[in-house]
Amino acid sequence: MKVGFVHITALPEQVIKYWSESPFMPIEMTRQALSLIISRQIQSIDPI
Repeated sequence: MKVGFVHITALPEQVIKYWSESPFMPIEMTRQALSLIISRQIQSIDPI
């Protein structure tokens, strides 16, 4: 089984409120990235 780690950045609202110097990504971009990662991983699974 392959495993991995995906770092999810803070949302713009969190950066404004808590971490003014941190990187951020809008939720829709994060959703698209996670969707792509998951779909590519599913495609790479060899059927038994």
